[in-house]
Formats: sequence, C-alpha cells, structure tokens
Amino acid sequence: MRDDSNIDGMLSSRHINRKLRNKGIYASKSKKRDKDQDKDFERALRRLLKEE
Repeated sequence: MRDDSNIDGMLSSRHINRKLRNKGIYASKSKKRDKDQDKDFERALRRLLKEE
C-alpha cells in the first residue's frame, strides 16, 4: 500500500531495480511459456490429479 510513510522506501527500491535491469542482472518479467511448455504443464497436472 502506498502512503507517505513508505514512499521513500518504494522510490529507493525502484531506483535500485532500474540499475540492476540496466546492468542485465535483474529482469523484471519472465518470458512467456510456449505451447510445448503449456502441454507439458497440462500433462503433469493431469497426472498429479489422477494420483489423488
């Protein structure tokens, strides 16, 4: 939650994260799954549900 009591911390965190992204150390977003990964996930989930 944003309010006056934590805005300094949020700005500092944003600044540090930007520096890390610029250096290639930190990526803020993950790559999207492809269709094969979706199928693998579905198969694994179905196997898990059958075991129960």
